[in-house]
Amino acid sequence: MENPLVLVTGASGGTQGATGNRVTRLLREKGVPVRAFVRNDDARSAPLRKMGADIFAGDLLHIQSVRAAMRGVEKVYFCYPVQAGLLEATTVLAEAAKAEGVTFIFHLSLGAASDQSLSPWGRKMWLSEKILDWSDIPTFHLRAAPFFENLFRQFSSGIREDSEIRAPFGSGDGIVPALAAQDVARLARVVLLNPDPFVGQAPQLFTSNISLNDLAQQLTQRLGRTIRYREISSEEWLSETIDREGGTNQEGRDHLVNLWKQILLLNQNQDFLAGMAQGHGLFHMLTGESPTPLNEWIRGNFARDV
Repeated sequence: MENPLVLVTGASGGTQGATGNRVTRLLREKGVPVRAFVRNDDARSAPLRKMGADIFAGDLLHIQSVRAAMRGVEKVYFCYPVQAGLLEATTVLAEAAKAEGVTFIFHLSLGAASDQSLSPWGRKMWLSEKILDWSDIPTFHLRAAPFFENLFRQFSSGIREDSEIRAPFGSGDGIVPALAAQDVARLARVVLLNPDPFVGQAPQLFTSNISLNDLAQQLTQRLGRTIRYREISSEEWLSETIDREGGTNQEGRDHLVNLWKQILLLNQNQDFLAGMAQGHGLFHMLTGESPTPLNEWIRGNFARDV
């Protein structure tokens, strides 16, 4: 029986984990038909087209564009970057998917998704989940922890220039839940190939729970020089973020500052700490595979010349 067509959003990739790109590649390796939704059909699309993906250039905020992309689609991988437009894009996608008779949506949500989240993005992501639930399309919400890729994107300049991990995170002894973006894609492949057992679930997923002080020790061993954690203020963190990412993405700035506040607060919650101590097995339980260890990810992705 031929595999149904899967629409994957965010397929070009980007700076926030590039899970859509990774999902597209993994599904094509399994021979699954993929329509890769990209903002622009540019050089980044060429490798996906070579793998046999159907490239669709469009805008997730335009209903006619999404309706055209949704034709003939049975399943959807939906991710949206930390930028303006999430709730509008979710509503557009839900309406187009419902009209087309889509049978399943894998929604990449956020570990901080909650109506009580300190992060405005976390509150919006919770509403995004609700919009998809109200559509009555069978959906799996993955509440993913911060990606290794994003943490190191934030820390890399401090490590390279001053041998410091800098963050507004108190003493640095609190734990930070995290996982590899590739593991999100690996889970998505499993779920999209057999969605029925996952419908209606919204698990929080992480595969590492390390303190920033412990991370500094790992990097010291890896890089051969002393790396230390140093606490900085939210204002300093915001300034570094603007220098790195530019000053136009208010959504991203607000989320990054408040995410650290949220994790610090959670470190005072005994239920959270107990969950962190026991939760490493979830990825294996969901996929039957082992997750990517942080030290292995560092070896493969973080060069000694940083």
